[in-house]
Amino acid sequence: MQVSEAGLQMIKGSESLRTQVYDDRNGRTIYSYEEAIGYPTIGIGHLIRSDEREYFSQYLGGRGRMTEKQAWDLFREDIRKHTDPWTSRLTAPVTQQMLDAMISLAFNAGVNAKSLHRAIDAINLKDYQKAADEIRNGPTTSGGVTMPGLVRRRNEEADLFLSGGLPKIKVLPWLLVGSVALLGVSLYIRSRRK
Repeated sequence: MQVSEAGLQMIKGSESLRTQVYDDRNGRTIYSYEEAIGYPTIGIGHLIRSDEREYFSQYLGGRGRMTEKQAWDLFREDIRKHTDPWTSRLTAPVTQQMLDAMISLAFNAGVNAKSLHRAIDAINLKDYQKAADEIRNGPTTSGGVTMPGLVRRRNEEADLFLSGGLPKIKVLPWLLVGSVALLGVSLYIRSRRK
């Protein structure tokens, strides 16, 4: 299961591309990690972990800039890291739009977000409306403050989730042929008993 190009573009639009380290709380370029009120971030929404700070310090304000290609490569790697841990838990079918919305949520809120796991549980019960509601009710705060951008993003993700309609159930041709054959045998046996 992979994110579509439209899903990548949606996430990129929500995150924006930044070539220097910035504070994800206020969007300001930072010149040292100590300045960050929120989380130091770079590229397309890549949160800089403490073990990555030395490497990314070359992109602090007043220093070099990450290239757009470097940002896209990092973004694609991050998408994979935010997709692989949970997609195997899906047991019910999903549309590409549903998958894209879930990946956007996981990318922004993390693979351990309660709203992501509740949405997966609802999908597995084929309650797609409840899954959309779980996404819509996902995290919208940062540091205890409601962020209008996160409220908008959760609504966009929930709307995207439902935009492709419900998944189509695929009937395997051999299953259909086998079912017709069994029906024929059953009717034949029934007619012989009469």
